[in-house]
Amino acid sequence: MAERSQSNNGMSTGERARMIVGAIIVILIVWFAIANRHRVRVDFLLFDRNSRMIYVIIGSALLGAIADRLFFKKKK
Repeated sequence: MAERSQSNNGMSTGERARMIVGAIIVILIVWFAIANRHRVRVDFLLFDRNSRMIYVIIGSALLGAIADRLFFKKKK
């Protein structure tokens, strides 16, 4: 078996890189959402609603993250 290099906190280099990239993505999503706080009309299948863009962006990001966890297996 190949050994992984471990840092002091027990995380491998690959895990640490994924955590850093994930943190950068979260920061960019939050920054983008805050910059787009105006109201927009959202057309759902059965109804329309006026909502702030920030909620639409964050909701879409959360739904995408949930879909990722549900449909894609974690590589070991």
